[in-house]
Amino acid sequence: MILAGGGLALVLLVPALTAAMPSSTEWRDAALVTYPATAWSGDARHVADGLVLSLTVPNTLCSSASAADGSGIAGVVLADTWRGTYPITTGLSQGYAPRLQDGADGLLLEAQPHGKAPIAVSGRVLDVSVAADAVLAESWTTACGEADSYVLAAPDGLIGGRVGEEG
Repeated sequence: MILAGGGLALVLLVPALTAAMPSSTEWRDAALVTYPATAWSGDARHVADGLVLSLTVPNTLCSSASAADGSGIAGVVLADTWRGTYPITTGLSQGYAPRLQDGADGLLLEAQPHGKAPIAVSGRVLDVSVAADAVLAESWTTACGEADSYVLAAPDGLIGGRVGEEG
């Protein structure tokens, strides 16, 4: 009986204590693999789904997604209008994940599994047999590692994942 009462006390006490503990979140800038947005030309088409942001050392956010053609994981090269940030939390802060902010219009995106809506990518698939595309793919590989393919996201080519948006 004493054990049951002690267990109940812990169940009631732990949430109360953790709620009273100080916590905070500080956002830090992260490098992104980008290209000059002014270099974008052509028509964007749907090239990938489910954008993921992975933090690597030292402070680089690697953007990748499932290629729309089913060929595997695509490394996503973003327009330089995007800014990456990641959270540093103290205490018991929860629920924060790396984010992208578009400097052109202030749009704030958070990728799944933390974001509430998946992010689709529109742009074009990079052809690594073309020198200019190979340079972009190599910049992603150098920062983030190998991918099955590489895509160039149009400057306005990230759809979904707005902070506060339900999926």
